[in-house]
Order: sequence, then C-alpha cells, then structure tokens
Amino acid sequence: MNKQSRKKMAGLLMLTLVSTTLAAGCSSGNGASGSSPNASNAPSESQTPSTQPNKPISIRTMQPYWSSALPDTSSPLFKKMEQIMNAQITADFVQGSSFMDKVNVTLASGDLPDILVVLQGNQPSIIQAIRAGAFWEVGKYVDKFPNLKASRSKISDDAIQVDGKIWALYKPMDLDRGGINMRQDWLDKLGLKRPRTMDELYNVLKAFAQNDPDGNGKQDTYGLASSGLPLWFFAEKFGAPNGYKVEGGKFVPAFATEEYRNAMRFFRKLYTEGIMNKDFAYAKLSQTDEILVNGQAGAYFGNVDRADLWAKVMNNNANAKLLSFSDMDGPNLNYANTGYYTTMMFPKGTVKTEERLLELLGALDRLAAPENADFRVYGIEGTDYKVENGKKTIINNQWPVLASLTALAATKPEVPLDGHPDWHVEMYKIVAENGKSKTLTPNPSAGLVSQTRNEKGNELQKLIDDAVTKYVMNELDDKGFDDAIQKWRSTGGDQMLKEYEAEHQKLKR
Repeated sequence: MNKQSRKKMAGLLMLTLVSTTLAAGCSSGNGASGSSPNASNAPSESQTPSTQPNKPISIRTMQPYWSSALPDTSSPLFKKMEQIMNAQITADFVQGSSFMDKVNVTLASGDLPDILVVLQGNQPSIIQAIRAGAFWEVGKYVDKFPNLKASRSKISDDAIQVDGKIWALYKPMDLDRGGINMRQDWLDKLGLKRPRTMDELYNVLKAFAQNDPDGNGKQDTYGLASSGLPLWFFAEKFGAPNGYKVEGGKFVPAFATEEYRNAMRFFRKLYTEGIMNKDFAYAKLSQTDEILVNGQAGAYFGNVDRADLWAKVMNNNANAKLLSFSDMDGPNLNYANTGYYTTMMFPKGTVKTEERLLELLGALDRLAAPENADFRVYGIEGTDYKVENGKKTIINNQWPVLASLTALAATKPEVPLDGHPDWHVEMYKIVAENGKSKTLTPNPSAGLVSQTRNEKGNELQKLIDDAVTKYVMNELDDKGFDDAIQKWRSTGGDQMLKEYEAEHQKLKR
C-alpha cells in the first residue's frame, strides 16, 4: 500500500470514531412499527407554525459533545448555526460520557433549558418526569414542520413513545449497522467465495483458522476475533426474533426459542474448535481489534461500518483487501434498533406556551432543511471546504465538531464520504440496505414501559448473558440453559413479560 493511500485511510479514523461514539453512547434497545399522530391530536389551524421571525429568538440548550475540546460558541461554525436557525443560542455543553448524569441532576434542580437533549428517552427518571407533566407532547406538532417530519420513521416513533405518545424529537440513526467484515485477500488465497449460508460461513471461518491464509507456514490465525458475544448477528440469521416474539398477545423472549439455541450452538462450535479467540468472554474490544490489525484473524462481526478499524488493518497488512456484507441465505433477519441517536425534549416549566414551543420547533426545522446539509457535514464553504467541478474538497475537517453542534439537527445520518476509498463507501451502502431490508425486524417491546425492567432489567439481562457465555464455553448443557431460563422467569422475567403484554394490549399494537 502506498503512502498516499495510507494518508487517506488515516483520515478515516477520526470520522468513524466520532460516528461510532455517537451510536454507542446513545440509544440502546430496539424499535417497532407504529403510526403518525392522528388528526384529532393535531394543533388547530390557528396554532400552525408561523413564518421565520423578524429577529433572532433566544434559545437555551443543554447538549452533549463528543469532540476532544469543548465546542467554541464564538466560533464561525457556531455563529453560522445560529444564523441558520435565526437564533441566539446559550448552550450548556456537557461531555457525552457524563451527560446523562448531568441531565438527572438538572431534572432534580428544576432549572431546565428550552431544549434538553437526552441520550435515551426510556430511563426511569425521564419516564417519571414525563408522567409528572414536565415535558410537552411534541408528536402532534411535528408533522406541521416539513423538515422535522421528513426525519420520522414508524419504527422510531414507536420506540420513543411513552404511554403511546411522543414526547421528544429525535436525531435519527441507521436502523441496523450490523454485518460482517472479512479479509477478501484470505478468501482469494484459499480459493474460497463469499459465504451465503451459515454452513458456508462456518467453513470459511474454519479455513481461516486452519489453512494458513497468511502464508507463514503456521496454524496461528483465527477465523473470528470476538470481544464478548455478537450473538445477535447469528441469532437474526437463524431467524430468532428481535428481543421477543408476540404470539396471541403473549411475549416470548428470543433466548427461549429454538432459533436462538441454534445460534448458540453455532457459536459454541466455533469456540470448541478453536476457530475464534478463547478469551472472547473477557477480551476488550481494543484487544480483538489488535488481533485483526496484526493480521491474526480474518473476520469481525458487529457494526459493519467501522472504517477506523479497517483502515488500521489495511495500513498494517500490505496485501489486505476487505469484503463487507450483511445479507445471508435463509431467514436473514435484520434487527432494527430504536433508530435514533439523541432526543430533544421541551420542558413545560421553561417553554410556557404553545406559541413558544412552535417557535423553537421552527428554529429546529430550519437547521434540518436540505439546503443546510453541506453545512451540517462539511462546515462553511470557502473556509472548511471548497467545490470544484461539482466535487467537494475538505480544507479543514470539521466533522468532529459538527457532530456535536448538530445534536440539534433532526436529520438522518450524514457522513462525508468524498474522496474515501471504495471499501469505505461500500460499508455505508450496506448499512443503508439493512435499513431498507424487507426482513427488518423491530423489537415489539420498544416503547413499552415495564416497572420490573426498570428495577431489575440489568440483573435479568446479566443472568441470561452469563448463561449464554457458559453454554458457548461448554460449561452449561441444554438442560443447564433451560434451568437458567426458569431462574430468569422466577426472578422477575415472567412479571416483566406480563407488564409488556398489558402495555401492548393497552396501546393496541
């Protein structure tokens, strides 16, 4: 690989580190399909949004940042955002890793901004505040704003609901980033083709581990490098439901299905035969990344768009070529997540009137307008990027800063790919295809409130996670895993299912 190519790949590192941090640090859980607000809940014609105000409106926000330095509110980028929104913004920026702690403290204090960014909308403290009447129900207003409306999806609408209503705007994210990254050059060396069935995938991974794909004459490679259990990918390809399946109004957890058990058996086979790293249960992501970068493993299952990782792999392995894919023959489900990064909520104690709420929504609508897409992605033309013959060239890479500033932009994912290699662009194509898949499968529990989950959810999840790990490592047999399921049920799992079923029935999903 030449020096110029290495420089291009190095430029991918910051880009993907920021976008990955956004995804990892925000929403978890999964979405389900729903519908837009009905006409009876919509504002009257006299309450529809007005045109852009004659003078800038004042807005106070609290929002996270993920860049290394605190965003500069006197910078040209921030001033440009204010100009677009026609607003004077007083922003309280808080480091993303500690942001929700600050949100909870702020909720308790009662000193709330006009726009409160929340990384998730289903924490007990947020649900409690919603039910106490602390926030505006915004779902019935959003469709009056064309740019805000354009960002909505049925899956995300259902995922963000509390008690069947939408209390927040959301910044959409890709619905399914999952897939496989694989060393194409290893496939070529061994005369193998891209696997399309789970049996073919097993055979490829086994060959990577046993047939000397790096040509050093030693059996010292893994088929798969894994940190923790990416069992969700195996489960969806075997046809297990996303979180739960609903049969006759009853919730059945995915891990109690035969399809999920088959996925565990597949993973156990990889472990038993030495096809994957034995320390997967406690290995850190940085450790398994190192295995891949050092050319000791041929595949990775997880977020398929980790360009930062694969830029390092290709910089460190001169002949490396990358193959990325997600679809497989068979059930080939694609698990949908919640479909949003962050949410924006509007406290009633600060935003006292409907007129003021519409004013704020109007400012956010202007920021989300298509004509401002270049600003959101590249910054200011002539300073941060230039356009020549219809192509953009980045002068100053402002993406890390913009990713934090535009937490207020209710827009679908926007990533600058100009000048990036084909393998990187292909990653994002796969992510886009996942989101349009006919087998995109929401989690039916998304948007449902369970008191038991709030109180015992982590404990219940750990019980199953530990049992799955022990099963994969041959420390539990099928009976032992069945016993773990029964313990999950008696510890609170059955009660949680009943609460989901009651909510599901109440909302008539």
